[in-house]
Amino acid sequence: MFQLHFVAILSMMRPNQGKKVMWPEVVGKPFADAKALIMQERPELHVVHIKPGVPMTRDLDPFRVFVISDGNEPYIVKDVPHC
Repeated sequence: MFQLHFVAILSMMRPNQGKKVMWPEVVGKPFADAKALIMQERPELHVVHIKPGVPMTRDLDPFRVFVISDGNEPYIVKDVPHC
């Protein structure tokens, strides 16, 4: 019984284990396209657009993906988004 609870707790602590957590293929693409691809592959994630100079929260959220753009429309993705 203890082992079953331990496994359940571990799976809650590591919700991304065994799932895709990085999207290098969206670097150089518009934010809208990057968000659509991430949401298609992992609909449970929250995709957050970050422009240069805008502060980012540092709290832990395993379901959040920061997508950093160049700040100019169409907001080209500059770094590999990950959760």
